[in-house]
Amino acid sequence: MTDGGEEVLKVENLKVSFNHGSTRTEIVHGISMAVHTGQVRVILGESGSGKTVFVRSSVGMNPRHSLVDGSSTFCGDPITFDGHGGGGSHFGKDIGMIFQDPTASLDPMYTVGEQLCEAIRAATNITSAMERRHRAVSLIESVRIREPEKAFDLYPHEMSGGMRQRISIAIAIAGSPKLIVADEPSSALDASVGVHVVHLINDLRNTAGTAVLFITHDISAARIIAAKPSDRVSVILKGNVVEEGPASSVLHHAMHPYTQALLGCEPSRDVVRGCLSVVPDSIRSCEQWGSLAEIEPDHFVALGSR
Repeated sequence: MTDGGEEVLKVENLKVSFNHGSTRTEIVHGISMAVHTGQVRVILGESGSGKTVFVRSSVGMNPRHSLVDGSSTFCGDPITFDGHGGGGSHFGKDIGMIFQDPTASLDPMYTVGEQLCEAIRAATNITSAMERRHRAVSLIESVRIREPEKAFDLYPHEMSGGMRQRISIAIAIAGSPKLIVADEPSSALDASVGVHVVHLINDLRNTAGTAVLFITHDISAARIIAAKPSDRVSVILKGNVVEEGPASSVLHHAMHPYTQALLGCEPSRDVVRGCLSVVPDSIRSCEQWGSLAEIEPDHFVALGSR
């Protein structure tokens, strides 16, 4: 695969499991992938597929009581899986996080300006309070919030959900990161607002050349964010990648039955009222799908039996 950019994140054979008493249950089953500068990697799957556990673990944010095997490197530096943010000094500066619920990710006790200034202090070498304020106002403006000087002094509860998520994005990019991890950033928002947020993340990627790991179950969001030839999609089913390749191939010419069924559930004006498509349980059975094989150039599909 040629992406023309520096390899930012490389994950090899990552497995994540949890202990339940004397029983150990594996949730993520040996996933490998890479993300390059200026590239979007969409991790697509239904709720409960293991996509968030995989992505967070790949950057060292695995749950504290999880067990992680495999390896992950960020710009060549190994990431530790200690459950305390194994990205270490990279977090905040080189790796920015956008969480699903902006209400939960922002502190209600502080103004958004104060929270932005703290993120800037932690992620940059700016020591002057006045310069940090100037940078914070500039970040608020960059995420397209009107009257940024006024917004600086607002508390989170004084903003709409869309504005709060934009502030979360501003915090994520405060240190000009090389990688942004976006965990369902539009799912807690109204549909129209969510679309604007996805476009905003895409515009920031195009402007700064930032790599983006984009977790979603929303096919329309995946189509918006992964629009460049170098962008890729990994489809996850029960902790396994069942299809992986260029976004244009996976989202428009899917070859795995699960991906085809998933795309078939996308809302459409052509759907007859009361007749919604579903993914058959027979397709969800991971036991019937084998390892990834290159079916077309750079397009990998899990076919056959294990």
